Amino acid sequence: MDSQLNFENSRNYYEIQKESLSNQIFAQNHCFTAIIEI
Repeated sequence: MDSQLNFENSRNYYEIQKESLSNQIFAQNHCFTAIIEI
């Protein structure tokens, strides 16, 4: 039971990290594009 709960938490944490990472990459690309357009 506990190990299953830990597994769920780890998976959720990984999903959140992956999502925030792709958001950071998107933000960087957006800024980079804005710099090019100037």
